[in-house]
Parts: sequence; C-alpha cells; structure tokens
Amino acid sequence: MDSYGTQFQLLSSAGDFRTGGFDNCVWDESVALFRLAVQQTPRVSVINRAGAFLQWQEAQPLVEDAFGQLGFLSEDRQQLWYALNWQHKQKFDAGDATATAGPVLATSQSTTGDTAAAISLDPVDAPTNTRFIDLHLGGDGRVALIYRGDTNRGLLLVHLARRWQLRLDLGLDLDQGLNLDAQRVWVDYLNRIWVIGNNSLGLCSGEPLPQAYQKRVDRFEPLQENPHPLKLHWQQNLPDDLTIIGVCADEQHLYLLLLNQITEKQVLITRSLDDDPGAPLSTWDLPDSPFFTDIAVLAPHKIVLMVPQENTPDPALDLPAMLLHDGGNFTLEPRRYPQHSQQSVRFVTGQRGMVRYLSEQGPKRLYPLAQARFKAEGSAILSQTLDSGNYDTVWHRIYMEACIPPGCELRVSVKAFDDFDQEGSDWQEQPGPLWLPLQSEIPFYRGRFEPDPHHEGLFEIQLQRQQGAVRQIRGRYLKLKIAMRGDGRHTPAIASMRVYCPRFSWQAHYLPEHFHQQESINITDTRAANGADVRERLLASFEGLMTPVEETIVNAECWLYPATTPERRLMRLGSTIGSTMPASWPTARKRRWLDVEGYLQQIKGTYAGLCLALDVATDGAVSRGQVIPVENYRLRRTLATIIGIDLDDNDHPLTLGTGQSGNSIVGESLILTDETSQEFLALFAPELAETSEQQEEVASFFDRYAYRLSIVLHGDAQPQRKMIEQFLVQQIPAHMEWKIIESDLPFVLGLSPLLGIDTYLQHAIPWREVILDDTWLGREGIMRNHAALSPADLLYGDRRFYGDHQ
Repeated sequence: MDSYGTQFQLLSSAGDFRTGGFDNCVWDESVALFRLAVQQTPRVSVINRAGAFLQWQEAQPLVEDAFGQLGFLSEDRQQLWYALNWQHKQKFDAGDATATAGPVLATSQSTTGDTAAAISLDPVDAPTNTRFIDLHLGGDGRVALIYRGDTNRGLLLVHLARRWQLRLDLGLDLDQGLNLDAQRVWVDYLNRIWVIGNNSLGLCSGEPLPQAYQKRVDRFEPLQENPHPLKLHWQQNLPDDLTIIGVCADEQHLYLLLLNQITEKQVLITRSLDDDPGAPLSTWDLPDSPFFTDIAVLAPHKIVLMVPQENTPDPALDLPAMLLHDGGNFTLEPRRYPQHSQQSVRFVTGQRGMVRYLSEQGPKRLYPLAQARFKAEGSAILSQTLDSGNYDTVWHRIYMEACIPPGCELRVSVKAFDDFDQEGSDWQEQPGPLWLPLQSEIPFYRGRFEPDPHHEGLFEIQLQRQQGAVRQIRGRYLKLKIAMRGDGRHTPAIASMRVYCPRFSWQAHYLPEHFHQQESINITDTRAANGADVRERLLASFEGLMTPVEETIVNAECWLYPATTPERRLMRLGSTIGSTMPASWPTARKRRWLDVEGYLQQIKGTYAGLCLALDVATDGAVSRGQVIPVENYRLRRTLATIIGIDLDDNDHPLTLGTGQSGNSIVGESLILTDETSQEFLALFAPELAETSEQQEEVASFFDRYAYRLSIVLHGDAQPQRKMIEQFLVQQIPAHMEWKIIESDLPFVLGLSPLLGIDTYLQHAIPWREVILDDTWLGREGIMRNHAALSPADLLYGDRRFYGDHQ
C-alpha cells in the first residue's frame, strides 16, 4: 500500500499466469518468465511399422551405473555381463581379448552363510533351462532381471553394493493365486520392483537379512526369520489384447507403453506409484505413426518416445516429446530433442539420471535443441481473476517487470465486472507499456531486470477504456488478457505484474466539485473523452511520476536500518558509527554486524563481547558450537569439595549442564582440603594471601591461567582459521594471550575426553580414503563397495581402486 492507500495484487508465479495450457503464451518454469511458447518442428523418422517392430524385437536392454560402466546380457542371455565403458563394450563384441568386460559377480545363492563359500562371488546366472529377457538398474543400486523358460519364469534381484542376489518365482502362487507372465521390469526410487506382463502388472519388494540368522534352542524363535523377504505383493489387471513395449517411472507415476494387438494402435497407460493394487489407470491413445519402441520421462507429465531411424543418407534423429493432460489429452511439445546417432531403439537406463540414448559414441544424454525458436505471436487469458474486495472499484494502473526486445510487441487487455453472471466480453485493450527509468516503483526494491531504455526493466500501463466520455475501468473483479508478438528468434517476457487499485483521484480530492466527473460509464458510448476524464487521467499521470519519489522520501529511514539499506551504502552506514568491518564480507554478514555494532561497542573486551563478535564474523559458528572461545582457567582440575559455592554449569560452554555435584550450602564457603585452598584463595580473594607461600601460589596460579584464552575450532570452522586469527587481533585486549586449537572430533570439551561419547551435533564428517597403516577404520574411513557393476574395475585417476580404498 502506498501513501494514498492504493494496494497492488502481485502476479509472479506459474499459478498466477496459468492459462489452461492450450495458448501460445506460456509460463516457462526454467527461467520463471511468461513468454511466447517455443516453436520448433521435430524431424521424426517415418519408418514403416513392420521395420520398426523388427528393430524393437532385436533390441537388447542396456544399463549404465553411476560410474559409466555398462551392464548387458550375454549372447546366450544366460548371464549378466559388464563392460568398463562403451569402447570396451565394442572391443568385447568384436572378440578383442583386451576388453575389460566379464560377468557381474554376486554371492552364491546355494550357501547358508556359515561357510567360507558364503562370501565367495559367483556370476549372475539365469536358472536352468531359462534365459533373461529384460533388466533394469535403479534404486540404491539394484539390478532386476526377468527370466523365463518353457516351464519357469521369475525375477532375479542383485544388489551391486552389498553383492547379494535373490530369486523369486513368478509362476502360479497357490497361496495368493498370483500368476504373472513378466516381460518388462522397473526398479523405482524406493527400491520396489514393478514387473509388467502383457495383461497385468505386479509389485515386488524385499531383501535378505544383513547377516545370516542363526537359530538357537535356548530362546523363542520368530515365525518368519526375514520380515521383508522378496515377494510379489499383488498384481493388477491391464486391458486385454495389449503387448508391453516399454516402461519407465518418475517419483510419482509409472508409465507403460503398450501395443493393442487387435487395432495395432499404441496406447500409454499410467498409474501412481503407491501400494494400492486398485489405483486407477489413465489411458492415452497415441498417434498411428510413427511406431514408438521405448519411453522415458523428461519431467512430470512430460515423456519422450523412442522412434527408430530410417536408413537414409540424412536420417531424422529427433525424438518427440509429449505433454500429458487430464482427460486423455496430450500435445506434442514444439521443441526438438535431437540424437547424435542411433545405435539402439531402447533408452539406456540406470543410475546416472536424465534420459540417455545409445549413440555410435556410446550412451549420451538427450538434450533439447538450444537454438531459440518461438511462436510468431500469441495471446492468453489468465485464469486468475483479481478481486478488489469492493464493488465499483476503479482500477488504477499496472506495473510490469518485463523484457520487450526490438521487433517485439506486448499488449494487455482488461475487463472489469461486479458479478460473474454479467462478466460479458467487454475487453478493453490498453495503451502500449511505457518504460520507466526505475528499478521498481516500490522503494528500495531491486527488480528482476536491469533497466535498458524502452526494452527491459519496469513498464507502466494506466488502465483506461478505449473510447467513451468516461474511460474509467470499474468493477470488483478484473480479468487480464496478454498478447505478444515476436520475430521468431526473440520473444517478449514478463517476470511479474503488479495491478494497483483503487485509484486515488487528485481531481476528486483537491478540486472543487464542479470539476468532478458528472457522467457514468456507458459501454456503447463512442464519444471523445469529456474534460473531467481527460483531467483525471492527466493528473493520474503526474501522480504516477510523483508517487515513487514520495514513497522513497517517506521510507527514507530505511537507509538507516542495516536490514533495509542498499548494499552499496552499508560501508558508509558503518562509518557513521565507527564500524571497522572488512569490505570483503558478504552482505548478510555486514548487515548483522551493523545490527549489533552498538551493543558490541558497550561490551567490547569482555568474554560475551568476543563470543558475539566471533559469532557474527563466522556466520553463526559460535552459536552452532563450531567455534568455542574458552578462558583457560576453566580447564583446571580442582580435586576438592567446595561447600557454599553455586557450581551450576547450565551455561558452561564445555559441559553444557551435565556436571554433577554433591555440594551443600554451609556458610559462605568451606573447602574440605588443604592442598587446593590456595587456588581457591587466588580465584576468589587474592588480596587475603598473607604468607609468602600463599602469595607464591597465587602468583603461580595467575601465571598459569590469568589473561589466557583458547579458541577451539570444530570441523567446518577450520577453513576459517586465517580470518579468525586476523579478527582476534582486533577484538581481544592487548594484554591477553590466545591460541587456536583445531579439533576434528565433534565433542563437548569437558565430556568427550572423559566419557568417550559424542555430545555435539553437526553434519557427519565425510569418510576419507582408506590408506593401509594410516587410516583408523570406523572412525576416519570405512571399506565398502560402490554400487557399480564391477567395483574392482573402477578407475581412480590413473590407478584402479576398490571400494573406498586403493
């Protein structure tokens, strides 16, 4: 609200610029701008259906782990094999013995875990008289393989990091009546396995116990040793006469690409990734041409489909992307997703994320074409209706943070009404946006764009009707329609819009009544504007120039507040109160320092002042316990019982209130030992030392502890040591001695050395590389396998390494 009581409503997000999804103007979430839609024409292959179907039948599944190793099925489909990378895969296919490739190894399924053979690794083999038909790598490193034979079919699950393998028969289940003819498999991000057949899909999950369970006769045993065995939980029927072509999933939905055997048309079916076996299925009928051989997810509700290329000198290598809408509708995204080349009609799946396809150079990520192409023009009616809250409101003006490149145009139309039943179609096109030489009309607010005269920055539109004697825009509600025109390579763009209402009329408030508007609005009136209307709009133009200046003056005290003063004035504001903060500090740190500078000047040189100053200088490291200033006298050990002294340690920076004491209050003080009485005397009443022995003890005590300070740096604070050293020189009194102590262990100083426990909360310190005869296993580093197809063949620089150790 400005000083005249005029408020604005802000439009600045995808929800504010929602249009229904079928307009040429859209909100681009990647750049947070409302602009013309991208217009590119994908060049998609038109290979005949029989040829495409044959390529699909011959295609082999390929997975890629997080380290670039490739997993594939052996030529006889009896084993799961790996290759170090695509070059080694090509060497292997050519019979080159130098290729780094071989069977993937996992623990044998035939052992019980109590013998040496239990820890041996065997190749991942298909059961006897079966062969693998599909595989997928997902979750936390789990490879799921579907196998089948004449009388047997099932699922084989391998964990690449833990190296176990489990087998599940997917034939007839006498207990639950489940019988799933699996053709495709997918491992989701929750480690659940989705198995899909031609007429049904099922959900599997489970894993073995971390260690083999040993039964004992002297205790009760559980009815089920493994609470989460690998099993098929349920299956859901799919429509009849469908053949599964491809499957994929994101974090919310499962997507199935299927072929109707009767109509020979392809359909897309989706369902949510929940555990409900009765979750509804949504269906989309896909175009008759081309024939799609695989599917992948680009973004929520946006998929990309694999199309086999045609063998021509200039093959079309673009892949079509589709936006899925409710009600079974979809639109082809007008954006090109080109392939470098095509070696397989199936996508490469795995843990590297993103959509990847197989080219002649190996797996590559699928990118949209970066060349900008936009629709030539477009318009959109915003779904959101602005509500002023009062009937017969006069809508004032619109401020836009926008970009209008040369050769482009942006126009806004509005309609106002008091009742939705009488909304009508009285759209009023507004004058072209007027560029203003301001960052924003809001005082001290920095807009999205840097001002570029007439093309980029802040634009203003004074709301008015196109014709009639009275040209006010009146009504409780306001709708907006935005029209854009570009040159194909550039587009207008809107970052935000602020719509102001009601209008503060200078004419009605400051001029005699006979100057006021005497007529009312008539939508059929085509006359020229009357004098009162011209005068009101002229005064509103002056008001638009003056109000930002007035608001800046009204809010000028913001320049004196550290939280609101412009960044470029922080150092000048600090100099007015004698601040000596470094100019290189981040802006947030400068603001906090200025906020506490007055109080710091009062307590500078004290322990509390040092803690507060260090906390600001290290961005809260003192509050988080990463930097601890300790007065050295607190580190002493006094083996005495002191009665009559409050030894509450709730605020003690070392023990944090965990100390225990059996002291009672008997008089002012009572020490039940003679050896440490001199220390107590030096601490509380050094002037009472009478004998030379007592005076020497007092002097020795002060020499050991007085005017000495230690700064303990934990973990993440250690890289700031140099800055802290420079800062301490300015903040600690000159007569004090100090030193910095670095510690890698997250402990409270008074507890961990005594109890050997962690009592300081922080982010876990990353495990470091394990080096023989150097690393303390379990504290500094651990040995574990990566979720790789072959951890033994991972490369570390020019050396191979195994797990987290070389």
